[in-house]
Amino acid sequence: MDIKQLKQIKKNIFRLLPASMRSKMIRKHMPPVRSKLDNIVFRCADNLDDYIKAFHLVHEVYVQAGYIKPEPSALRITPFHGNPHSRVFIGMHQGLSCETIVYTISMFPDTGENGLGLPMDSAFKQELDCLRAQNRMLVEIGALASAPCYRQNNMNIPMLGNRIVQKYAFDYLKADDLVITVHPKYRWVYEDILLFEEIGYVEQYDYVRNNPA
Repeated sequence: MDIKQLKQIKKNIFRLLPASMRSKMIRKHMPPVRSKLDNIVFRCADNLDDYIKAFHLVHEVYVQAGYIKPEPSALRITPFHGNPHSRVFIGMHQGLSCETIVYTISMFPDTGENGLGLPMDSAFKQELDCLRAQNRMLVEIGALASAPCYRQNNMNIPMLGNRIVQKYAFDYLKADDLVITVHPKYRWVYEDILLFEEIGYVEQYDYVRNNPA
């Protein structure tokens, strides 16, 4: 048995453990998330150039992952970005002569029956309506992308970005719940590390080219 096979066996055994045990083991061995990163600045997109860079990064990452087909504009924009209460957050690496976008994530507050609702409504409306019936304020997190060269073996950028988004949603929008759709292969990250709970599952989600969610 080679090292690769042994790692796969360990991974399979780990997945069979109860979720609470997996979460405790993972979080125990995670390095602390830094509150500041050298040369990385997080902020809301506030001009056209910011939005173009963010939507282009999402487009490139989603095309590479097989979530969308290439668009002539090379931008991934949804109708929900037109909600005046939506926000696009970006992480910029500040070099000597220019800024490079390395991370982006979008936030869509629920507009309920009087507006577009949430992107997730196309597949999970029943589950979301159960939360709405409890008068809970929902905010969907989506259009998440990070530049591949900054992604490998470095959780600090996405984790710090997550903290900023969470604080904005709860402190400024007074959200009760954050909701998100993810590919099943990334489910463990959101359940074991970020402590999300599953509320639904579909085999095909047309929002991301019929990938499971």
